[in-house]
Amino acid sequence: MSDGSDERQATNDQQPVAREVDAVSERRPSPQESLPEIVSRQAVKDQVKRLTAAFAVVGAGIGLAVVLLGVLGKPPLLPEGFATRAADDAVIAEAFRTSFVNLVAALAVYTSPIVAAVTALGCGLYTGLTLDGSDKAAWVTAGIGTFTGTIALVVLTVVLASSQMEVADGTIGMQNTWFGTTVQFTPLVVDAIAVAVAATFVGAATAFLVRSG
Repeated sequence: MSDGSDERQATNDQQPVAREVDAVSERRPSPQESLPEIVSRQAVKDQVKRLTAAFAVVGAGIGLAVVLLGVLGKPPLLPEGFATRAADDAVIAEAFRTSFVNLVAALAVYTSPIVAAVTALGCGLYTGLTLDGSDKAAWVTAGIGTFTGTIALVVLTVVLASSQMEVADGTIGMQNTWFGTTVQFTPLVVDAIAVAVAATFVGAATAFLVRSG
């Protein structure tokens, strides 16, 4: 009698352990999982959303900074020969302000690939350290999130920053090199995809190195 009771007790004790092992197996993808199997997992989908949102926030923040400078900003630096004139001449002051905003907007647009690469590094590191899954799942997730996020970052930065680029007045005695801009969406999409491919390499490689270390 006692032997049968002990066996039933041992079986009951093992059942929670078996269920716990099954739950862990469900959460942690196998290294042999295919790409469709990895991306179908809810944890991976949620992580991709977080990474995309992080990139979008960075792009929107940069664009918003340019917009605020366009509305409120004034050039912090003026050539000595123009400083006094700008203080007395509203046309000269506005010309310098417009040139300043245009320069900041152009820098925001043309440095967006660098910003994307740095953001990809951070997101790859974050994913490699926090994602509950196999090594393959980590770098695949980082790559997908970085790709979609970079497109969002570049598009938001370009659209918001370019909205503040205006025609600079040429009456300050210098050749006008700013003529206002119009966003060309087809080249913008091509450029965003190109930058996203490079950033994807950075994000995925970072996650891979974190898991390999």
